[in-house]
Amino acid sequence: PVTRRKHREAPRAWGSASENGATHMAIASPGDDDWTTRALALRSPAALPYNGATRRKRGYLLIETMLTLLVEKRDWFFDLLLQHIGISLVSIALAALIGLSLGIAIAAWRRGTKPVLALVNFVYTIPSIALVGFLIPVTGIGDLTAVVALTVYALLPMVRGTYAGLAAIDPAIVEAARGMGSTDRQLLY
Repeated sequence: PVTRRKHREAPRAWGSASENGATHMAIASPGDDDWTTRALALRSPAALPYNGATRRKRGYLLIETMLTLLVEKRDWFFDLLLQHIGISLVSIALAALIGLSLGIAIAAWRRGTKPVLALVNFVYTIPSIALVGFLIPVTGIGDLTAVVALTVYALLPMVRGTYAGLAAIDPAIVEAARGMGSTDRQLLY
């Protein structure tokens, strides 16, 4: 007969075991007393029996450590948030300017529709990590690379949406507007 164990034992982690059986990980350099030391010096659940209570305890420790990190380094995280929002807004503005211009241009001159949409569709199929790899030798490592990559990925929906919207206008409405003396700019707006 096969006997079943109630709890599966997890492998023991390296480090120094304390009196209560928890293992403290010695990852950071000695003397470091910053958030990285405290975040990485979590009690390892590998030294505890593997059951539901251990998983809950591990989850609580992780959440507590993350919240402590967010509170202690809130200025740093806020600066990163503002930087992220700035990069995103610049990318969206550039993509809107380029995408709307391309969409209007290919809607006006239909011969350029297939090549432009094919190029934009092709670039959109490149994985983001590969695009960043292609851009680093050209733009370097930094915000410019992120702005270019985000702008390129935002072009497809903008070009395609602008073209589809303008191409879907009933030709009779355009002809009626021209008959009333509208210019090309007035037709667009």
